[in-house]
Amino acid sequence: MLGAGLIRLWGATLAPDWIDLRGERVAGPAPGPCIFAFWHSAILTLTYFYRSRGFVVLISRHDDGEYISQMICRLGYGVVRGSSTRGGLRALMEMTRAGRHGHGLGVTPDGPRGPRRVLQMGILHIAQRSGLPIRPVAAEAVRRTELASWDRFQIAHPWSRVVLVSGDPIVIPEDAGTEELESVWGPRISDALGACSERAALWRGQRIGAR
Repeated sequence: MLGAGLIRLWGATLAPDWIDLRGERVAGPAPGPCIFAFWHSAILTLTYFYRSRGFVVLISRHDDGEYISQMICRLGYGVVRGSSTRGGLRALMEMTRAGRHGHGLGVTPDGPRGPRRVLQMGILHIAQRSGLPIRPVAAEAVRRTELASWDRFQIAHPWSRVVLVSGDPIVIPEDAGTEELESVWGPRISDALGACSERAALWRGQRIGAR
């Protein structure tokens, strides 16, 4: 498929730095199954760098979802179709099943339609029922275009340097009730995603300032 080929060609020009929240270099995505959580704006960069690792991702049932699903599969991902508004319960169950079977998962907790950087509860239920920890991640490019879309979708320019920031894993207690998920664990995941995004933005600012 043309889209997958273009992503491979584009991504091959990027120069990645993998770091943790302390700014220390890491080898790449953390080993072992987990749920990688990231804001929707960074989905293109992370789709390239997390490809061909057996992750299962959630793709919406909106009109463009079928094309995206085919493209994602060609990049080495498994796909579950659904969202918070269409096919949500079935998708949650399928993602949970994939996690229990040892697959890493990828979820954009503010997708597919926003609001921007507002966490939806689905990721917490998947984590709780699958037993997988949530690991927040973020990405930034020194040179990029930010679209005027709801998520401020980011496209790294070819041959740009990019950073991929991974936070510490967070385990959602199996016995946490709905109120605790909403009042305690939702904000904690949002804060962790924010910390990764801030670290990535700091990295970008330092490199722009050094030019």
